[in-house]
Amino acid sequence: WPRDVSFVASALARAGHPDQAAEQLSYLQGVQRADGWFEARYDITTHGPPDDRTAQLDGSGWVLWGARELAAAAPGRAAELLAPLRPMLRRASLMLLASIDGATALPIPSSDYWEVAEDTLTLGTAAAVLAGLRSASEVLPVVGEMALADRVGAASDTLAHQVRSHFGPSG
Repeated sequence: WPRDVSFVASALARAGHPDQAAEQLSYLQGVQRADGWFEARYDITTHGPPDDRTAQLDGSGWVLWGARELAAAAPGRAAELLAPLRPMLRRASLMLLASIDGATALPIPSSDYWEVAEDTLTLGTAAAVLAGLRSASEVLPVVGEMALADRVGAASDTLAHQVRSHFGPSG
């Protein structure tokens, strides 16, 4: 699961192993689809999906969050560690931007960590997209993507408002 690999990368970085954290994220770069999506999960021997589950929107959010965690844990080496991941960071950011519905300013529905087919947006997906956009606004400047960082930063501000408005009333 891209989510789980991102959490492993965060833990490794926080435990003082930034190179190993970057290796985890590098694995994800190697399996990321050209359109920025990640499969729900991967078989580590084939690097492909082990079943017919659909790709999940939250994966790109988690990966961007994992990259931010690495940068925060190793600020003196952030540029060095993240530079090789630039293609993944760009693709994931652009995909998350494209996932925002122009009419609602919310992400499209997608299966999330519960792996249930969804036809309505869940908080799990919306929160992962928001975390990804916020994280991207911090890591993209580190890899020289200033204009894209500005775009995802503005989108994350709008999405934060929409998430509160959409999910807040129901608790």
